[in-house]
Amino acid sequence: MIESQVEFEPEFHWPRPNIDWPSKQKRSAIKKIGVNDIAKEPFYWTLSFAACEKELLDGIDIEGTCRKKSQRIMKRLKDDVWCPPGLKSELTSYHLKNVHFWECEDHPSETEWQQELLAARVKSMTYRLLVYIQRGIFPLYFHDGVNLLSSKDKVVLQKITNCLLCFVMVFHSNSSTVLLIVDVLIVLCPNYNSIVS
Repeated sequence: MIESQVEFEPEFHWPRPNIDWPSKQKRSAIKKIGVNDIAKEPFYWTLSFAACEKELLDGIDIEGTCRKKSQRIMKRLKDDVWCPPGLKSELTSYHLKNVHFWECEDHPSETEWQQELLAARVKSMTYRLLVYIQRGIFPLYFHDGVNLLSSKDKVVLQKITNCLLCFVMVFHSNSSTVLLIVDVLIVLCPNYNSIVS
């Protein structure tokens, strides 16, 4: 595999102006890392933000917040609730990672990610995911001109949307039930480090 490093281009729209998350220091570190341009085939190159994503997640919960835990729960919900067998390939962990990044940017304060707000963050990310899928436009966090749903099967996405809608209805009508589900998921996912990639 051949790869080269490129700088963030203005058309990526990252970092966006007037944002509070990630911190100015973290943004500088990510920009210094740059973007990898990887040759997939002889005449096909693709941008990879993997190193940037890794840096963004590094130390994300240093203040004792629930950012990584909320991402793990979203992954578990995807695997066990939203995506029955055969649907998992259309909604991936990479989609959820990007939902997580957008949520962090829109809710930059550490106080919005306290452990007691875990259910609120999961609910908010679930609604965000639902809106992206319903619109058919799911912007990549580091390059919002890239639609992460552009090559996905619309019929399968509709089935996932139906599962998400059922979950949201339960969440909306009885948040205590959802809190119980979240607690069960936490118990079922003791090995967080192997779930978060």
